[in-house]
Amino acid sequence: MYRAILTIACGDASDRPALQSACALAATGRAVVRVLPVLPDLVGQLAALGSETGAIIPQDVYDGLIEARAATHMSIVEDARAAAAEAGLTFGEGPQSGRLMVEDLPDELRVRLANAAPLADLVVSGQATAAGPLSDTGAFADALLHARAPMLLARRPVSALNGVAVIAWDGSPEAGRAVRSALPLLHQAKRVAIVQCPHGLKPLLQDAARPERLTHFLSLHGIAAAAGGMGEGRSGGEGECRLEAAKTQEADLLVAGAYGHWRLFETLFGGATRSFLDAESGPNLFLAH
Repeated sequence: MYRAILTIACGDASDRPALQSACALAATGRAVVRVLPVLPDLVGQLAALGSETGAIIPQDVYDGLIEARAATHMSIVEDARAAAAEAGLTFGEGPQSGRLMVEDLPDELRVRLANAAPLADLVVSGQATAAGPLSDTGAFADALLHARAPMLLARRPVSALNGVAVIAWDGSPEAGRAVRSALPLLHQAKRVAIVQCPHGLKPLLQDAARPERLTHFLSLHGIAAAAGGMGEGRSGGEGECRLEAAKTQEADLLVAGAYGHWRLFETLFGGATRSFLDAESGPNLFLAH
């Protein structure tokens, strides 16, 4: 079970499945959900621009941005309160488990995330958060790469947590960490399938990548899994290959390792992780590095 869940919200409509999924998981394990709002500091950016260009920014422009930021934060609070009520969680600060609380707006997002993520069993976010300031050039990757926090990108209704789970298995350490971290979700899935992209398997990991090794590991944890689409004959990169194989399995959740290649290479030229993040209409995504 996940006992400490960190949820990242940006005030976008995609926060809803993230908040609902986090609350549903918390209700199952009597966990604590801590919501960290992520909003761009437009006031600071505008002040910096004015300083660089010598432009004079009217005070009412700053005041409007401050009010809009506060209003977005309040909408996050209300959405979180509603999600907590739906799941039967207590809202607000307190020592007991089975609750949800919303943080104040952070002055420095990376610092706040760096302090919160290391002791989070799971970080949950919505699509807009993962594709925006927390993408592979920002704090999203920082949580995966530095805090090594497993992350659930929730795109679908909360019922998807009990749907079909697909594991993109290549025998890598990153994929192994993803599987181990996703065990609570795999336990509640109605079916678990394993997919691969043969042309993306590393020669040194050919033995580790054998699906039967993973099915044996999962069986030790009481989870039945079967090899699904292996991606033969599919064109495109590793990410597209695995996404297509997951689609044939009607996946509600895709479990995969993240940033298996050098991060700068993936940022500049793309990679499986980038493909997974960009698939807005795809399944929920569970990543670990």
